[in-house]
Amino acid sequence: MVKHPKHRKHKPRAQLVRCVPIPDGRVVLDLSEKLPVPQSLWIGEHPDVWERMHRHDAFSAWFGYAVDASSLIRQGEHAYREAALRHISLAQKARDLVLGYEDVMRALTFKQLDCVIIATDAGASDASKIRANTAHASISCHSFGTRATLGAAVGRHAQVFLGVRSGAFAEKIDYYIQRNTRFMLHLSL
Repeated sequence: MVKHPKHRKHKPRAQLVRCVPIPDGRVVLDLSEKLPVPQSLWIGEHPDVWERMHRHDAFSAWFGYAVDASSLIRQGEHAYREAALRHISLAQKARDLVLGYEDVMRALTFKQLDCVIIATDAGASDASKIRANTAHASISCHSFGTRATLGAAVGRHAQVFLGVRSGAFAEKIDYYIQRNTRFMLHLSL
């Protein structure tokens, strides 16, 4: 738990993002929390927090030089998208993915999945059937990436429906997709 400097409330680290200055004068997001810097800023990931900090130029006040908040937000969106795709690829190599509409529906019927991913350009009728089954089974379901992006992550030409079996992979993929979605909300501000 990290203390929020203004309100002195404890927030779980999963709800915070670490911003650090690097020697070339830029500020970057340290998603892995491994950069050894003495000065860093932990920020809540809620869109209102980023919007307020951008409006009041709080990034520049904290680091002592001009910081483009919108580039930080774009950087976070890109980093979380790439992390999610990397974990999808690892799940495929570990044979923890179910690919295709028929196989995902069958695995949902037997409650073998912990997370389902639907391409953003999927057909409406098939996507709604998958969403209904995941809601009924209390399984997380995400619209993420295009069919080409998901296909590239699993080593195929195109892939529309993915189901993740493993609890560990499903948790990480779910986490990264949710963070990516929150950063995409920031981009729309």
